[in-house]
Amino acid sequence: MPIHSSLGPVQWRAVVQQVAQLPDARTRTLPTVEAGGLVLAAPLLAARPAPQFPQSAMDGFAIRSIDAPHRTYRVIGDIPAGVTGDILTADGDRLDLDHSTLDEQPSALRIMTGARVPDGFDIVVPVEHTDAEQTGDAPASITIHPDAAAEPATFTPGRHIRDIGEEIPLGAELAEAGRRLTPTLIAVALAAGTSEVTVEQPRRVAIIMTGDELVSAHSADAGDSGEVLESNGPALAASLRHFGVRSSVEHISDEPAALIAAVARRAADSDLIITTGGVGSGAYDVVKAAFAAGSDSPAAGASRFEHLAMRPGGPQGVGTYQGVPMVHLPGTPVGAIVGFHLFIRPLFETVPSDIMVPAEQAEEANTGHGPRTPRRRGAEVKPAVMEHREGAVVVREVPGRRLLPYATADAMMVTGLQGTDEVLVIPLLTGE
Repeated sequence: MPIHSSLGPVQWRAVVQQVAQLPDARTRTLPTVEAGGLVLAAPLLAARPAPQFPQSAMDGFAIRSIDAPHRTYRVIGDIPAGVTGDILTADGDRLDLDHSTLDEQPSALRIMTGARVPDGFDIVVPVEHTDAEQTGDAPASITIHPDAAAEPATFTPGRHIRDIGEEIPLGAELAEAGRRLTPTLIAVALAAGTSEVTVEQPRRVAIIMTGDELVSAHSADAGDSGEVLESNGPALAASLRHFGVRSSVEHISDEPAALIAAVARRAADSDLIITTGGVGSGAYDVVKAAFAAGSDSPAAGASRFEHLAMRPGGPQGVGTYQGVPMVHLPGTPVGAIVGFHLFIRPLFETVPSDIMVPAEQAEEANTGHGPRTPRRRGAEVKPAVMEHREGAVVVREVPGRRLLPYATADAMMVTGLQGTDEVLVIPLLTGE
């Protein structure tokens, strides 16, 4: 008969983090565009200011504040985005964008959003505040609408111009070491001229699924009596990709010697080994037969096993082999899902995703399956959805039995935690 531990999920998580310590990360320098999902090994700094030059924030006309508040301006040329150096004016002259000199007549330049504002021009008037057409050739002159001219801010120097470094100063810290490179952060880094980043090498994880009964959903035997469709390996690999982890997936039979050989092989090039299945109290629990203390295996004592005061996913294990940490998850899909998010995910998360909410903000589902059967004392993990109501996070259990509710859940809630009336909420991964 299995022995149930007094350890709850929070206590076991601390054990796993102590035993399954990952080695110090190796680093490398990569092009920023190739580093998505990886973790910064050094602060990410802006190599250039953004903008790098005075930049128009509107499609319109650049004018000089010394000419304001004239209503009519001669249009002397066009400045598309990306033009540098000088431009050809309507009179056929060259206008140096860095050192412009104009006569006393009020002059304007048609300018695009993002284009460089020439030296001496310090106001951009939006095209809709003039009598000009928004497309076509530049007009010979423009008149600013009286209603726009009546606005005090219209002729304020710097109006609708982004100054050098206004968005990102040169050398600004865009992200600290330890942050993961998200698509948004990559965009910001490239906009600030940071074309290379120093990142941690992707972690390498070996996923080993145990069980003679497992077959792939693509197998010719899929659906035969007694066969079980395998889902843990691909699910774990997809979850780890979210954290920039490279993983291998392997299926091993219920022979302890085969499992030990596979672990030894994978230990040579892995930072962590995850097994699924074989951690219960039955005759064919190969992981315990291979690594539990008291067995006659050559690897006996490598791992510690507990049946946590938690349902589902109570059977868990953790240990090391040849210096490489191992985490042993249950073989049921629900047990593996729960075990990953509670115990493995924190090993890779630079910022904890967990939140605690008051128990009254957690709503249990009416499953329609009749009254719940009495269960032993301890934590219970439930699939849930998160909502925001009047500034508070509310979690609501998704009804249904075991695996199916996880198809629509976006979080897990853990109730019955020892020493607290709060509920632990863990958002599920919703993308890569």
